[in-house]
Amino acid sequence: LLSKFVLRVAPAALDPRALNLPQGRPLGSDAKLQNQTLCLNAVTAVGCGVQGLSPRQLVDAPSHQQGTLQLVWNLTRSALLGPIKTSKMPQLNGLCLVGEDPAVLAKYRPEQVLLRWVNHHIRGYLEASPEQAAVPRTFRVTNLHADLADALALAIVLHQVLPHRSAAWDAACAALGASSTSERAEGVLEAARLGGVEMFEPQAGDLTAPRPRMLLAFVAAIFHTHPGLVEQPAAPKAAKARRALRSNPSQAREEAALRMWMASLGLGLESLSSLYEDCRDGVAFLRLVDFIKPGTIDWSRVLLEPRSIYERVQNCNHAVRAARFLGLVVEGFSGKDLADGISMYILSMASQLMRAHVCLFLDELGLGEGDVLEWANCQVRRHDDAFEMRLRGFADAQIRTGVFVLRLLRAVAPECTREELILPGDTEEERAQNARYAISCAHKAGCTVFATWEDVIEGRPRMILCLLAALMAEDLRRHEEESQAAPAA
Repeated sequence: LLSKFVLRVAPAALDPRALNLPQGRPLGSDAKLQNQTLCLNAVTAVGCGVQGLSPRQLVDAPSHQQGTLQLVWNLTRSALLGPIKTSKMPQLNGLCLVGEDPAVLAKYRPEQVLLRWVNHHIRGYLEASPEQAAVPRTFRVTNLHADLADALALAIVLHQVLPHRSAAWDAACAALGASSTSERAEGVLEAARLGGVEMFEPQAGDLTAPRPRMLLAFVAAIFHTHPGLVEQPAAPKAAKARRALRSNPSQAREEAALRMWMASLGLGLESLSSLYEDCRDGVAFLRLVDFIKPGTIDWSRVLLEPRSIYERVQNCNHAVRAARFLGLVVEGFSGKDLADGISMYILSMASQLMRAHVCLFLDELGLGEGDVLEWANCQVRRHDDAFEMRLRGFADAQIRTGVFVLRLLRAVAPECTREELILPGDTEEERAQNARYAISCAHKAGCTVFATWEDVIEGRPRMILCLLAALMAEDLRRHEEESQAAPAA
């Protein structure tokens, strides 16, 4: 069930072929655990994971309700709020205030956009109804929970966005004229139902309590069904940004993967919406450096809420010095470049930090990237002498078929990869299927990897290194468990 929900929210996050399916009888405990491991790692890779939640806890979900509900909510929130971006919905530019640069709205988080949307329709209602006296002229909402509890703002929004003179609109008008909060809340739900709003079966008490998650989901559902916005031309900067993403989809995927990695660490970076914007103050980079090597950062010298470009540069200079201390290559740019949000330097800094984190165990063992490559080739050769493919580097074109990664997975976690599903990789479609299957099998084996299947077929060296290093770490973990279990046996 969880895998179906993951596929509904993020279709590319999980390959169903990697799931263990009942074959006429219930799944065993190991098969269940593998499925939950696959789902949890896939969810984490798309930025919806829950810190501290384990696959074993999901198998026993009734005893771990809080973590399970948080996971389901994270997925729900992603489905509801993920599309609410000016880059995906140009009509949102109609929410800009007079004289406001659309680029400012483009930086808003989805919740902030929804708040702006609610107030936009409240303002429209007040301007169109100067004769009414029930709603103060200065009425606005400042949040999407407590300020919505009396259902007045919701009734106004529905009045504005539903088709006029329809049964749904009549219900919204009745809600506006209700004499009590509970009556108004019931009217709002009836108007939404008649208007075809896809809801989570909220009750009037959910609105008036208020229950923040139910209210956020309800507002988002109204927005998606009846946005009530006029199509707007894209802002020049936004249009330029979209053209840049279309011309370099690999960079866009890497930016997303890096954000998902940051969100998974439990450092308070879950709300990052743009790597290039949200890392300009240097704080995220400083948190990452201190996480990778605790004690590196002197937090008394960090401005957690920089208010000017000078303070952002100060933080970024500190981050560059700390990164150099970690051994990262930062000679080609300065703190000013990071504070200016120059994409190539932001990506370089973030990707090197992810590599440092993923390969932390290598440093502890005194190993390097070359050892990862040698280990991978040895594992594949040991598992199948007849398989002749050998990687010469992380940019080796042979990796693009997906066959090598799947053979490596067969060696490390044979229970997670089915031989009959490994395709020759002769065609583009076969390579894509192999790559999708490989990423899901890695998740199923217990690896939290942020590489995508596109990274495999494109042979992106940095992501391939991180993928192989994660498999090596899992292999070492398994050998350590076996060695610890041997004396007991």
